Amino acid sequence: MFKLLYYFQLGITALMIYSWGTLFFLPDTARDARWSNKMNTGAVVLVFLVVSGVVSYFQYVGNYRVASIVLYGFYGLVLCWLLWLLKNANWR
Repeated sequence: MFKLLYYFQLGITALMIYSWGTLFFLPDTARDARWSNKMNTGAVVLVFLVVSGVVSYFQYVGNYRVASIVLYGFYGLVLCWLLWLLKNANWR
């Protein structure tokens, strides 16, 4: 299960890097390409990259327990954030 979630996170990180890169090629007058959207997307990409790097490092040095805790904790935080968004969404 760990490998599946780890490779899933790497795939999502790669897709986010690609989408963030294409976002910078849109003109600034486009609604989706405002500077705040670019910076927020970049911050999320950096968080994913840092978590991927930390998990990769702990796997490399052989400390699989810490790598699992970091990865599962990250997915737990993402799940809590999504549940909070669903709870506070404006459902009209």
